[in-house]
Amino acid sequence: MLIAALLLLCLATPPSPAAAQQPVAGIVNGDTISLADFARDVGRRRELYSMVGQVGEADQADIVEAAWKDAVRNVLYRQEARRRGIAFSDAEIDKRLLASPPDYIRRGVVDANGRFDPALLRAMVTNPDSLANSKPGRTPQQRTADATRLRTVVADLRDRLRLEYLREAVRSSVLSAFVVDSASLRREYERATTHATIDFVRLPCAPVADPPTAEELQDWYALHPQRYTFAEPSRRLAILSWPVIPSRGDTARTITGMRAFARELKAAQARSRDSLLLAVTSQARVSTLILHRDSAATRPLFDACKGQRRNDVVGPVMHGGNAVVLVIDSTSTSRIRTTAVRLPIEAGPNVVDSVLTIASAAQEAYDNGEEFGVIAHRYGKTMNLTPWFTRSAKLHGSYRLAQMAFATPLGVACDVVDVPDLGIVLAVVADSADAGPMSMNAAAEQLRAEVLRDKACLARTRLARAQHGLVTLTPEQEMFVSERLPGSIVARDITIDSDGYMTGTERDTALFAAIMQANKHGHVGPILGDLGWYSVNIRQIVQPIDNEFPRFLAERGEELVKSQQQRAIDTFEMNLQRSATIIDQRWMTFRY
Repeated sequence: MLIAALLLLCLATPPSPAAAQQPVAGIVNGDTISLADFARDVGRRRELYSMVGQVGEADQADIVEAAWKDAVRNVLYRQEARRRGIAFSDAEIDKRLLASPPDYIRRGVVDANGRFDPALLRAMVTNPDSLANSKPGRTPQQRTADATRLRTVVADLRDRLRLEYLREAVRSSVLSAFVVDSASLRREYERATTHATIDFVRLPCAPVADPPTAEELQDWYALHPQRYTFAEPSRRLAILSWPVIPSRGDTARTITGMRAFARELKAAQARSRDSLLLAVTSQARVSTLILHRDSAATRPLFDACKGQRRNDVVGPVMHGGNAVVLVIDSTSTSRIRTTAVRLPIEAGPNVVDSVLTIASAAQEAYDNGEEFGVIAHRYGKTMNLTPWFTRSAKLHGSYRLAQMAFATPLGVACDVVDVPDLGIVLAVVADSADAGPMSMNAAAEQLRAEVLRDKACLARTRLARAQHGLVTLTPEQEMFVSERLPGSIVARDITIDSDGYMTGTERDTALFAAIMQANKHGHVGPILGDLGWYSVNIRQIVQPIDNEFPRFLAERGEELVKSQQQRAIDTFEMNLQRSATIIDQRWMTFRY
């Protein structure tokens, strides 16, 4: 049990010397990321998420992406440590480990009472052969195997700790040149201590407006050029998609398999049942599922389980594209707690291959010079444009699609791939833009939304003035509304901070800016904010006081300096990655 627990602690295994001869998930500045190690990390992450019921069909893409980012970051830190001359010997690792074991080690190396056992940890690290030989009733061959496993566990643990120490040392080296930005601290003080207390009547903008003309869009673009920029290089795709629908045979095979699994569960004893549930986590999603009688989402499963008793096995039941087997944990009149095993009904190889053949033929036609619109018409498809996206974006449930787009020239078709939301897609790089100002074409969607809103608000200018005229202040400076126009909202004693957040979840930065520009108490308006027209009674404006700045620093200075340091580390890591040569080959194994 100890060895198994420690194996779970070692979340990543470093590349072995023979990794160059093994399949690789990627290459970072010439150093390889072993496909076997990467796949193990993905499997561990998926298992951890499955334990808490958090793995969905599209979430697999998030798990693979997170594992990839960590793998690349780890390689970059190792390389940077070599460049800076930072290294830790096994003896240094062992000394640190034994002097100050991390919490996850303390939780894994325990005595019979479940308490951390420092003597056991020392024996594992310094003399694994003796520890393996001390266990009674083992043959010499078994003791040799135990000692080998222990040495492997400890070696993996050392490598994990070495990476942690290297990363910590590199970050300390980076921060040795860090200088606190005092001006930023001052701005944070001003932001945190500035707010206003107001009463207001708000009249929302008109719900409908005429579509903007080309001239209106051009004028708005010329008036607000600073609003339209790309922070990073961006692209846009034109997409045709073919859904991959499981055949009747695919559905029948999955249901037959789940029926057999349900029979095994029914026949199994409690301990064997736990083993069976654990064994299927690599193919199916196992989680606790609470069924409610009044829930539309779970009512079909609730009906299937109604009348069953604790430990009964129900299913398979078809639900949401999955074959579901349920083990009853507890029941009540309106609520049933279950352990649910959900296996998606997926298309088999024959179906996938047939759809891939069609999409590949469409790609070949495009590569041979046929227009994309003509191809779409021939296959009865609608061409769709994606929004603008960056290299790290998730498109239609897939990270692969965005990364392929950035590896493909403008106007060229990407390789045909499948994505969770659409099935198999043929994508052509329709637009490409560097970081910086957007062209009017790139900003078209944002322009249209802003001009529409502006027109909708201007349409209510007269009503806004009328509403403002219906608001007065009493001698006690209380807001008096003689009449409320239809649709208007009255709010009193509202605090609005410098980020525009008001009591509750509403935010209006334009309103706050107008209040600070007015910089006086009393009745002001009409003001056009982000959420509509306002007639405002400014009751109080609180602004920073110079002699309070030292107290603010005493209370929050350490926290804010740590935030600055973290931003410095984030910038360092981003620059490392941007300057690296990264060859991403994980998609040869992982779909999304």
